[in-house]
Amino acid sequence: MPTDKDGNQLWTVLLMERSSETFIMNARSKLKMTVRKYEFDEKEYNEEKEKRGRLTTEIQTKETDLKKNCEIVYSALFECLLHLKVLRAHIECVLRWGVPPKYFISAIKVRISYDIVDAVWKGKEDDSKLDKALYTK
Repeated sequence: MPTDKDGNQLWTVLLMERSSETFIMNARSKLKMTVRKYEFDEKEYNEEKEKRGRLTTEIQTKETDLKKNCEIVYSALFECLLHLKVLRAHIECVLRWGVPPKYFISAIKVRISYDIVDAVWKGKEDDSKLDKALYTK
């Protein structure tokens, strides 16, 4: 039985109506227990069930809205990041290295299996497999 920091325990006892009063009196007087009666209210139970259903659907709709917003914001932030990178490349080319403002900037996407990179990183494969993956079609 789990107990709290003071050593108290929570017990559930189901009794028939005719023996409940004697049990409550004996538990309070002899065992020094705190006894509480629980009465099931079907109306309250149904209200709680309805409320839980409403909250579940509300959570689901808010979660989908949040995911949509995150996708939109992510694409906008990624676009801003690319603009900053291009701006930085332009400023460094023109101001730092003195290149005339007529030049070409491009981005290269490397298509490689990350399983190979992971295997080379962990020492399971040699570097020649990674070189093959990088420099062949």
